[in-house]
Amino acid sequence: MVKEKMKKTIVILIFVANSLIGFSQIVVSIDNQNTLYHGYKNRIKIGTMDGRPFDLKVHNGKIIYDTTFVYNQNDEPVQCVETFLYPGYERKTKVVFVEPDTGLPFDTLEFNVKSLPAPTISLGPLKNGSEAHRGTIRAQTRLFAKYSAEIPLNVSFSILSWEVSITSISKRIVGKGAYLTNEARDLIRQAESGDKITFMTNIKHPNGGIDRRNAEFTVR
Repeated sequence: MVKEKMKKTIVILIFVANSLIGFSQIVVSIDNQNTLYHGYKNRIKIGTMDGRPFDLKVHNGKIIYDTTFVYNQNDEPVQCVETFLYPGYERKTKVVFVEPDTGLPFDTLEFNVKSLPAPTISLGPLKNGSEAHRGTIRAQTRLFAKYSAEIPLNVSFSILSWEVSITSISKRIVGKGAYLTNEARDLIRQAESGDKITFMTNIKHPNGGIDRRNAEFTVR
């Protein structure tokens, strides 16, 4: 067991690698299960239980890593690599363990690759689909695009523009950025009990992609 613990670990995977030299246990600490996401800085820590040194290569993606050394119970230095993986657009990404001296591979890890989940649009603290009193809804001044606590990804989205409408009023107001204009807030103040307030937003992902997401709030 190493003295330095891996932080923010959701799951630890242990693999046994069979090579001409012998067996090694590959320990992987990954934040997001066995999945990598496009346009996201996927953080992974990798090491070998027996201290076997290694280099890393990646197929379908780019890898950036720093090598550090921790100490096992015998006070022997053990290589530990913290990586940031940026996968390509194929469905799988492979990380290959290579002998530093010979350049020969001795193990391969395979990860699933997915697009980032769509964020939830909120009006202040009110999540999409919420029902709230008129006073609570009228008090909100800003829209947010973010993940709920169930998605443990640290991703920043930007709201580029929005359009707001109310079921009982034919008028629509448009705006740019995350903050509501005075004109939009004046429209929202006219909403009555039972009305649905709908926002159609354009959001920017970290990789530069633009997505259209809607959110609806009901006046209690």
